[in-house]
Amino acid sequence: MDIMNWLEFLEQEDICLSNYNTSDPISNQIAGWLGFTYRQIQIESGLSSSEIIRRVPVDRMILSYPGLHTVDEDMAADIIIHDFNLK
Repeated sequence: MDIMNWLEFLEQEDICLSNYNTSDPISNQIAGWLGFTYRQIQIESGLSSSEIIRRVPVDRMILSYPGLHTVDEDMAADIIIHDFNLK
């Protein structure tokens, strides 16, 4: 799927990049992974996207990318759900 299709699942007004150096561009790969992973978390946890973003800010997800982008998307979502107590 196109990256922008995945990003539509994010509620843009709730995105916080306060701890991420916003002068560094976010690659299309990271942006696509963020949208896809947030959507997978939403499916698996049953929480609204705004609740997920409130509890797992985008800057924390970006920091998780290096360690989680190579694992299965279900496993990445499960790890994040567990680490952030989303169940």
